[in-house]
Amino acid sequence: MIKNFGVLYVGNVIDGDDIGFDGPMPFERRYPSERLTSAFDEALTLAQLSERLGFSTFWMAEHHYQHEGFECIPNIPLLSLWLAQHTTEIKFGCGFNVLPTWHPIRLAEDYAVVDKLTNGRLIFGVGRGYHERELVGMNAQTVGLADDDRRALFEEQVEILVKAFAEESWSHHGRFYDLPPAGATHRFRPVDELTLVPRPNHPVDIWQPTTSGNPRGVEFMARNGINGMIAGMPTPFAGKFAALYQEANRKFGRDLELGENLAVGFRCYLADTEKQAREALRPIYDEYSKFGAPLGVNPFSKELIALHESNGDAVPSDARIMSFDEVLESGAWFAGTAEQFIDRVGALQDELPGLEHVLINLHIPASHRENREQVERIGRDVLPHFTSVPAAVGVGA
Repeated sequence: MIKNFGVLYVGNVIDGDDIGFDGPMPFERRYPSERLTSAFDEALTLAQLSERLGFSTFWMAEHHYQHEGFECIPNIPLLSLWLAQHTTEIKFGCGFNVLPTWHPIRLAEDYAVVDKLTNGRLIFGVGRGYHERELVGMNAQTVGLADDDRRALFEEQVEILVKAFAEESWSHHGRFYDLPPAGATHRFRPVDELTLVPRPNHPVDIWQPTTSGNPRGVEFMARNGINGMIAGMPTPFAGKFAALYQEANRKFGRDLELGENLAVGFRCYLADTEKQAREALRPIYDEYSKFGAPLGVNPFSKELIALHESNGDAVPSDARIMSFDEVLESGAWFAGTAEQFIDRVGALQDELPGLEHVLINLHIPASHRENREQVERIGRDVLPHFTSVPAAVGVGA
């Protein structure tokens, strides 16, 4: 049964600036440092608003080099530590630390420090990353590395993290990391094992996004006890992935209820009528498509293909092509009233009785005002139907 609602803010500072197909292409945007760092102030505003409305978790995404203003949070643990000083109970989710941009022990240390200083309010999450610029710009190991090899790098990093969090002392000797390396000494004595200092004070639940249901990836998650997050996918995907995940965990001795240890995220826009919601969402969706389709995280539309061709940019021959209406019909995005959204979430709850976590993805190109209004509307009109949170009254955004 759904118990926890979270909000995901990825650090956008576009603030509705000239969005849609008539606006600039993503690579044409360049904001000054003052605008880019305003993501931190907006994160604070949204975290405090989310807490007042009864959301359990405020998730953030890590990304790098984005002068375009779409995703401007480079360090989630560090920002979470500051946000925790200005809130009281809401937890902060790493959605997600882009693991190939880190040395795994450096990330483990940072997480453990924040876990201690916030008394367990930071939730750990890892992802492989999908921006080529930030992968090759942060980790030379990824340059020229095939996708299967990048997956292998990510999986080895996760294995190191699991050891470091769980074991008093440990060693790891793999393809990409040799910890400690052969022949290492300290104070004239051989170093055979390492210890994470500090180790987290609380049990570490690891979350990971999933968009494909790749059997290798699902088995890896189950083997390491990793929780899965499904976001922005067509409606049937959640049920199919939940079944795969349940079966994979059964092989490792965990008898999970369908949907247990999973979260489902919604890209949704709520208004007084479905027509109003669709009209308001359309330019936001078009701008997100300009941003996300070339990265493989959203379909192309015929209009977007024409826009790319007019700029002389090639579109992959195997690109997914869906119209705005088709995307809404698939369930990957939602536009409608609070009552319609309650029905959508309720149907998901019926399909996945073990599901406890739902995530609301705030829109990257939308104005801050619109995103705050969406948090307030969902907190006021939707959360009380699924949690013990009383209906919020008079909460200002």
